[in-house]
Amino acid sequence: MARNPDSVALGTELIILPIKGAYVTVQPGDTVARLADRWGVAPDDIVNYPANKLAAGEEPRAGARLVIPHGRLEVNLAPPGLPPAGFAYSWPIRGTVTQGYGPGHRAIDFGAPYGAKVYAARAGRVVLRQWSPEGYGFLVIVDHGDGSRAYYSHLKGAWANVGDWLPRAGLVGEVGSTGNSTGPHVHFEIRIGGVPQNPLGLLPPKA
Repeated sequence: MARNPDSVALGTELIILPIKGAYVTVQPGDTVARLADRWGVAPDDIVNYPANKLAAGEEPRAGARLVIPHGRLEVNLAPPGLPPAGFAYSWPIRGTVTQGYGPGHRAIDFGAPYGAKVYAARAGRVVLRQWSPEGYGFLVIVDHGDGSRAYYSHLKGAWANVGDWLPRAGLVGEVGSTGNSTGPHVHFEIRIGGVPQNPLGLLPPKA
């Protein structure tokens, strides 16, 4: 999972490519075709880049570093679908659940590409939009008018302002890695009467 590119720690070594693109570490199971598909380029673009030192038909070894010329991760994920009957909430993003609900983590985390759009899981009014000093990073809270609220945190930034009414699937913000975060994701909480609930018990099975 890519880390927050807007945050660089003192002493970090930076690699500046001579072209637009990406510099990646090959993971076990990666092939030229899979890397090309993931980064939106043609396989020949990877093979033919001189610094990669790959022969035609040769696959990279795990741990090797490759330049992906003009590579770019797709962040324009399709909005989650509307929930079936019986579900008040929809998924806030088509992401992967990277951490579930449990003691010490009264929420679920959705891993997704940095900058991907985050959507309102239910219609409501924005009652908070700010940097949180409690580790949430950039946080947006939406009140649904019936005693329930949704929390969207670690955002890169917000599209909505305090007082805005968001319909279901209205834009809340963008995936970030702000606050106490080790990589891009959305920390999603649902509280009813101020009491945290397990969102997976309120969301439909799939986005």
